[in-house]
Amino acid sequence: MNKVVKVTEDEVFIGKDDGSVVKTEKSNATWDVKVGDVVELFVSGDTVILNLAKKQKSNVANGFFGSIVKSCQKILPIAFSCLFVLFLTALIVISSVPRGNKYTYEANIGGMEISSVVTFDGDEITLTSYYELNGETDDAVVTSTYKITDGKLYTYNLTTKEYNYAGKISSTEAVIENEGMKLIYKENTMIALRTMSIVFMIIFAVLDTAAIVVMLLTKKGVIKLNNSNTAVVNAEPEKREEVTAE
Repeated sequence: MNKVVKVTEDEVFIGKDDGSVVKTEKSNATWDVKVGDVVELFVSGDTVILNLAKKQKSNVANGFFGSIVKSCQKILPIAFSCLFVLFLTALIVISSVPRGNKYTYEANIGGMEISSVVTFDGDEITLTSYYELNGETDDAVVTSTYKITDGKLYTYNLTTKEYNYAGKISSTEAVIENEGMKLIYKENTMIALRTMSIVFMIIFAVLDTAAIVVMLLTKKGVIKLNNSNTAVVNAEPEKREEVTAE
């Protein structure tokens, strides 16, 4: 193995396998010569031909990246696709269930602080409201049975013995209508689960796409793996530079 052992302002010294040293002018080299460059050395009279054995124009990744590339060919596309489908299914389920468990509403109406909670327990719905005006507080609790049909909430009226329309409801939101007013209640737990499902779905969609791209590039030969799991991207033949020794 021949190696560049010394570089001065004008000269390059190359150590040969037999211990001898070949000297040539630095200006004859067309690359940025550095100490430690490993070269193949061919000498014929005053002519020296150097093959830059380790000076590559390809982007070489380490063995870890090579292992990832191998995984992308087999495991990762399947794993990421399954996880994407899992969170997509979770999003569909969350969006399609008829209701959540606890909806909250807070507002200031005409100087009155209103805090209201709608909770579901079995076949009962409970509306608990808190009012604060001029430092005085009051609350009211109403409980009844309910039914949900096509995204609409109905509560049972004991007086009329009928179900009265109360508003629209989904797993994340309830729009309660009362005396011409519409109050929008939020189901924070289901909203958090929906948001988490969307975020993870996007993450695994991106990772799945990246894994598939790497797999396709590997099949087309843009990315190559050698026996030591090193990934080589766009490898080009090494160029030989001819210089003349002193």
